[in-house]
Amino acid sequence: MNRRDSEILLENLQKKSNDDLITNNEDPLSLFELGDKKETLDLVLSKHYPDMSAEERKHFINFSNEKIKELFEIMPSRYEDPLTFPHLNRLSRLAHDQSQHIDKKEFPLPTIGTIPGYGLNATVIEASKDDYLIALDRGLLRLLAHLSNLIAGLLTYKNDSVSTNYDLILEKILDEDIQNTFSDIFLRFIDTVQIFKGESQEIEGIYCSFIDRQVPEIPKGTGARFGQLLLEGAELFLISHEYGHISREHFI
Repeated sequence: MNRRDSEILLENLQKKSNDDLITNNEDPLSLFELGDKKETLDLVLSKHYPDMSAEERKHFINFSNEKIKELFEIMPSRYEDPLTFPHLNRLSRLAHDQSQHIDKKEFPLPTIGTIPGYGLNATVIEASKDDYLIALDRGLLRLLAHLSNLIAGLLTYKNDSVSTNYDLILEKILDEDIQNTFSDIFLRFIDTVQIFKGESQEIEGIYCSFIDRQVPEIPKGTGARFGQLLLEGAELFLISHEYGHISREHFI
């Protein structure tokens, strides 16, 4: 099957980025070339998620066993994150359907992918005529996840309910730990953007450590579901914004 220019561009951008996937000259080309898909997926997961235990990887692989073949067929790049891509691809298809309906401008479904060390940015690139790449920085997606959990935690209470009561939310906001976590998230965001703009000399290890020190506690029950709703809304907005650039032909 012939690959699209946008898929080749995504793979080249990922390969050039400061990605932990390529260490000691180890290149996960096997994503498309190894025969054992389970073994390949285990390798890729261990590269993308070094903190994931072998047992957790095994659980995911067994859970998605019947979908592995389909996953490898739709992955746009050998370096793409196999855990997040199906979700982002679903949101992209949703944004694409709405874009075609609203703007009446027809264009093929863009390639979507994530790039580490992309300056916490999202952008759309015209790889060739009517062939678009929507590139999302992985750190930006992590930032959205942390903020969604933090906000959901502010609105969730011990009885597993969500409340918008002003006094209860204010009480939580004034908590010193919450303030430190919130400040830490944005300070790291600012520091990372400055690094990628060349305004800081501290580059080694910054991407991997981004927002690792003060991580908001993931809410449980109703709060967890609320956090996921917030996150998906933010991700959909992020992707839809890039579709707006395609509709208006704003490319880099």
